[in-house]
Amino acid sequence: MVVRCSPQAGFPVLYNGAGSLGDVFNDLDIGGNYIYCTGIAYQVAISTDRDYVTAKYNFSGMIQTGWPKFYDGPGGSSASFDQARDVMVSTSSGKIYVTGETQHNTNKMDVTTIRYSTTGTQEWVVTYNNSGVNWNDQALTRNSLALSLDGCHAAKDYVYVTGRSQVAASGDIDMLTLKYTDVTTPCDEAPGGEGRYVQQENNVKSGLYPNPFSSSATLAVGQELTNAVLNIYDLYGKLIFSQTGISSSAITIEKGSITEGVYFYQLVDNDNLVTFGKMIIQ
Repeated sequence: MVVRCSPQAGFPVLYNGAGSLGDVFNDLDIGGNYIYCTGIAYQVAISTDRDYVTAKYNFSGMIQTGWPKFYDGPGGSSASFDQARDVMVSTSSGKIYVTGETQHNTNKMDVTTIRYSTTGTQEWVVTYNNSGVNWNDQALTRNSLALSLDGCHAAKDYVYVTGRSQVAASGDIDMLTLKYTDVTTPCDEAPGGEGRYVQQENNVKSGLYPNPFSSSATLAVGQELTNAVLNIYDLYGKLIFSQTGISSSAITIEKGSITEGVYFYQLVDNDNLVTFGKMIIQ
């Protein structure tokens, strides 16, 4: 069930799996104008068969076309005790990440992480199994996911998953942390200092200068802008500043109330990436 405080039209929202058993959402996150919920759903009336379920609602409580999405682990229809624990939406790419555990055979669990596009297309699934012992690996019950920006590639994330791994039949359990990314190429940085991203277009240099800076910097781009948006993120991928309606090819970034540190900027014009990079405030 999803409830909105100070009851609003369209809420609460109820979801009932096809099996009409103990369905539950374990976590939710907000991305853009949508609410993403993840948990477990029984698609058949068998108490040992439950699947990941991820649903997308708008702020009026309407389920979106093509959702919810289900994932059934490799344990099969009669022994698939799967449950999604956590969901997180990337602030840079809008991708939806879900993690939890899936059953690969009787009483053995793996940590399974899934990425969906904004339209619900399953883009990848990755599973961790401590193959040395092949016992139980599980994500944390809450707050098992974290994302950070790659820092120099557009709309790329580092995905962190934490939980536990059983390392022996005797029950010995260790803490577990996983890291995933689909970044395969190194960062491109201009001569003259880390954190400066430079591209060449029509022989006009684009980049942020000075960088590092203490009060203000200028982001110059080698093209005309019509309705651009400048976003600045911290190291954890949290959006801390956004400026819209930009039409100038030279944009002044003021330190203002932003504290000293390392940040990432991204400039998008009419949904097209113009430039991105790292900036340092000191």
